[in-house]
Amino acid sequence: MGYYDGNDLNYYYFMVSKFATSDRWFSPVMTRTEPNRLYLLAGTSAGHAYPLEDNGLTSLDSNLHPTIFQSLDKAGISWRIYETDPGTSYIYKFQPYADQHTANIVPASRFATEAQNGTLPTVALIESSGLSRLDEHPRNNVQTGANYVAGAFNLLGKDTIYGRNWGSYGDYKFLHFECCYYQAIEFAITHGLKRVEAGAQGPHKLQRGYLPVPTYSAHWIPD
Repeated sequence: MGYYDGNDLNYYYFMVSKFATSDRWFSPVMTRTEPNRLYLLAGTSAGHAYPLEDNGLTSLDSNLHPTIFQSLDKAGISWRIYETDPGTSYIYKFQPYADQHTANIVPASRFATEAQNGTLPTVALIESSGLSRLDEHPRNNVQTGANYVAGAFNLLGKDTIYGRNWGSYGDYKFLHFECCYYQAIEFAITHGLKRVEAGAQGPHKLQRGYLPVPTYSAHWIPD
């Protein structure tokens, strides 16, 4: 069996080494993609070990097999699914619920705009598919899929935006400064935040308007 390592998927390997990224993730069903995607959304594949179409079905009854989004609705929590390719979300496998909530299923291109405008829902799922080949399925370029999810990761506080991670497979001039600094500064100005906290060290940060300030922290070092 072949496999990829950090030389092939360097961004993913970096993320795994820094964050909790499903270090012990076991497949719900030892089979193909679709039943596992059904488990992701509803905690079950309704007993199907193969795609629904193999059994002459197009969807599951969402009243018998409710999805996590139905639980979010009951709790009054907002959500949206951002599709890379139109009509490919696995939520469509749960009917009639999916057809009753098409307003919650939008193009993935909206995600960045809504994030910048501060209009993201409480729960957001970005869902890729094999049509655009922006994933790591066999016969696709695995770096293309990794590049699709790479970008800047910031944490939003009450009055501060914290820059904490960034990554990109390709080497693009000034992309790091655009993603990590300029976009963060623009977001802070637009939303009236007091500070942009880009982390410690780096004379390049001084050149871009980040002033050093005293910081305090507590650390516990296990024996």
